[in-house]
Amino acid sequence: MKQFAITILFFTFCLSLYPQSKPDDKERVRIANSKILKSNQWTYKYSQGKVNTKGYITTESKFDERGNVIEVINYKSTGQISSKLLYKYDKNNNRIEYQKFEKRDKSEIELTYKQNFTYDGKGNKKIETGFDGITNYRIIYNYLPDGKTKDITKYNADNSINEKWESSYNVNVQTISILRQGKNLDYSLIRKTDTKDNIIEETRKDSKGKEVSRTTFEFGGNNNIISSSEYYSGKISKTFQYRYNNKNQLIEIIQVNPDGSKTLSRAYKYDEKGNVLEEKWFDGIQSDLSSKNYKYNEKLNPAEVESYYSDYKYKVLYKYTYEYY
Repeated sequence: MKQFAITILFFTFCLSLYPQSKPDDKERVRIANSKILKSNQWTYKYSQGKVNTKGYITTESKFDERGNVIEVINYKSTGQISSKLLYKYDKNNNRIEYQKFEKRDKSEIELTYKQNFTYDGKGNKKIETGFDGITNYRIIYNYLPDGKTKDITKYNADNSINEKWESSYNVNVQTISILRQGKNLDYSLIRKTDTKDNIIEETRKDSKGKEVSRTTFEFGGNNNIISSSEYYSGKISKTFQYRYNNKNQLIEIIQVNPDGSKTLSRAYKYDEKGNVLEEKWFDGIQSDLSSKNYKYNEKLNPAEVESYYSDYKYKVLYKYTYEYY
C-alpha cells in the first residue's frame, strides 16, 4: 500500500510539470513584500456556539527574505511536535531540498521523507533523489532541444526502472506513454494545447487505446478558464462553469450535472484591495455550505480565519501572528 501511494505521488508530481499558473510563486512574492520572517497559526475551538478564549499553537512557519518557506513545524493540541518540514532553495527560488520529520515509534521525530533536486541552466528539473519512507529512489528528467520534456524515468534503489514517461509531440498535441519497468505500456495521456499553451483537452487511454477519461477546458479573452468538462468512458460526468468579476477575480464555480441541474461548487467574495473575505464550497449538502471568513491585519496579512466544515458540522477559528524582517 505504501509503495502504491508513492507511485501515485510520482504520477501526480509528473502531472505538475505542466502547470497553467503558478499560485505558489504569487504567494511567495506576497510574503517577501510583507517582509514576513515567521508566522504562527493558533487554533481556537468552539463550545456551544461560542469561541473558546484559550487557543493553542498548531503551526509555526519560517520564511527567507525572498518569501520562500524554509521551515514548518506542526504541533498537537498538547504542544508536542507532530511533524517538521525543512526546505532549501537555489538563487532562482527553485526548491533543492525537502525533508519531512514525523513522530512515529521513537521518542524523537525521525526522517520519513526526503527529496533533493538539481536543475539545468534553463531552470528545468534534471535529477530528483529521495527517500520515500521505505527506500531510496531517483528520477531523471530529459528534455528536447526546444525545452519540451522528452522523458521522465523513476529508478528503484537497485537502479532498476520503476516507471518511465515518454513524450512525443505533433504540433499542439503531446502524447505521454507511461511504461511499467520502462517497457510495458500501462496507459497513455494525450494533451492538446491552444496558441497560448493552455491545456484545452487531456485524455487518458488504457494500454489497448480505449478512452478511460477525458477533460476539456475552455478559456476566455483574459486567458481565464471559463469552463471545464469531465468525461468517463465517453460519457459526460460533470461540467464546471467559472465566473469572474470586473476585476478579473474568480467569484463562482458552478457545477452542471448531466441532467442539466446546477449546484454551487465554490464561491468567493473580496474586499476593495483584492483580499479574499469569504470562501464557500459544496461538501455534499447544498443548503449547508462549508466556508471560510477572513480578516486581515494592517499589513494586509491574514489575521483570522473562521472555518466551518459542513460535513462534520465543525467550526473552528484560526488566528495568525507574525514576526517581520
